[in-house]
Amino acid sequence: MPPNLHRFTTQAAHRAAPTAPERPHPADALLTATAAWAEMKDAWFNEDPNGLPTHFPTIAPHWSWLPDEVTLVTGWPGHGKSELMLQLMLTKSVYDQWKWALYVPENMPARRALNKLVQSYVGRTTNPKAGPARMSFGQYEDAAGWILERFHLINPRRAGSLGELLPVLQHAVKTHKVNGCLIDPWNALSTNLKEYGGREDEMLKSQLNDVLDFAEDEHQCVVVCAHPSGDARTKDKDMNLKVPDQYSVSGGRMWANKVDNFLVVHRPYADDDPTNTAVDFYARKIKQEGLVGMKTPKEGVRLSYERGTSRYLDPKLGHAPLDVKAIQNYRQHGTNNPAPATQGSVPFRTDGPSDFDNWHPHGKPITLPTA
Repeated sequence: MPPNLHRFTTQAAHRAAPTAPERPHPADALLTATAAWAEMKDAWFNEDPNGLPTHFPTIAPHWSWLPDEVTLVTGWPGHGKSELMLQLMLTKSVYDQWKWALYVPENMPARRALNKLVQSYVGRTTNPKAGPARMSFGQYEDAAGWILERFHLINPRRAGSLGELLPVLQHAVKTHKVNGCLIDPWNALSTNLKEYGGREDEMLKSQLNDVLDFAEDEHQCVVVCAHPSGDARTKDKDMNLKVPDQYSVSGGRMWANKVDNFLVVHRPYADDDPTNTAVDFYARKIKQEGLVGMKTPKEGVRLSYERGTSRYLDPKLGHAPLDVKAIQNYRQHGTNNPAPATQGSVPFRTDGPSDFDNWHPHGKPITLPTA
């Protein structure tokens, strides 16, 4: 072979077969005893391994907020899964000053999601059709300032996939010090199944691993709402709509394997009597039983929704945790359960249109920016 040709073929072969990157040593994947002990000691002194309170006594035995975890919530459309999770987040903000990042494409434009929070916060509607029952603009402005300081909405047009969303959530953690995130609904995120060999289970496994890593790395409470698949909507022998489970969600087995907790929100009378606002809460999977809660009994536990105030009522309280009496009681006695009759109480006006007029229960709001 002529020398020039030999040199050319040798160089071409070299270019076609670049040096493979050096693989990390297997020992690098082992946590050292020093690193593990440092983590254990830090947690001993600085972290509570138990879930943090929801302030809903009926829910408390079954589920609580624990950072580093991912909770899946499902329920039939119109059964209130989004509404309840937003209210649980709002309640945590009111009692414990938590902040949140919300990815809620089905509640856009932003004012829709924010108005839901404002209505629950004030206990009155923003709808002009309500006439004198509508909150005043002063109430609206105060409440909006308080909400906007604690709830940070993500524009779904700028974050349409999980790969685009996670950096935004990381930014919210860093800049706004949020404690938790809501992705609602999961199926609003665009995906390319071809990247996973056309297999939904592989796609879901990969994406849930990314969400679980985010929750752990950023010390976040992550809630994901997912719709049941259409063919899961069946009725039992008594023709009652079946309560969905983790296998009702598309890719259900992978959800059941991966997430830390699985909750269901169900309105048992929604089909036959839409005016009946009973809401059943189910905890179907609790990974850390005893620390976060225990699964509910088969029939779940019941709350009710009050349309006039946009609040969930807890039967163990006899009113909503967002009721000013419950908040005042918590601040005085460390519990929002009704105080004994012998204890003093702040008088509340019962003839007025709203507790919000009595006393701004949640602290001074921020001043809203002017246009």
